[in-house]
Amino acid sequence: MQTRLEHLDVPALSLQPRARAARQVAGAGPRVATSGDSWISAKPIDAGTAAGPWLVITTTIPRYSDRTAELRRRALSYRAERPADPALARAVNDALRFIDLIPATATLPQVALADDGEVNFFWRGAGLLIDIGFVGDGMMHYYVSDEAQGVDADDSTRFGGRSLPPDILTTMPRRHGKS
Repeated sequence: MQTRLEHLDVPALSLQPRARAARQVAGAGPRVATSGDSWISAKPIDAGTAAGPWLVITTTIPRYSDRTAELRRRALSYRAERPADPALARAVNDALRFIDLIPATATLPQVALADDGEVNFFWRGAGLLIDIGFVGDGMMHYYVSDEAQGVDADDSTRFGGRSLPPDILTTMPRRHGKS
């Protein structure tokens, strides 16, 4: 969680119509929903000797590790390629939530944008293929083939950005010597 102070150039009361308070956090002010489970809390305060009102802004939006930064940049670049495509925007949002679920112990996949607007993540290795796709329909479409573990799955599942199917988690390649 990060907290910072910002000086307001406008009266604090003018912010209230723009923010819909979802719930109260003890001492933190109203929560304003953002995406997923992230939230922003804003509370006007008197900074004592400072001129004018200040605002305490607290966020739970995670800082992303350098490890996944390139995957995020690539996925976001796909949305920039076709800004008028709402399905692609939804697919990129799902792709970003997927990146959050990749365990720290796993190797990172390759990512690519298919001609039809599907954002694909894939791992390839000896006897292993994992292909995961998002098309903006709220589903995760995937194919997993792992000869060593005897897994062969071709499926689609609702994707809420909270968990991955066991077939993917158990076959995802692991980084060696990393925890």
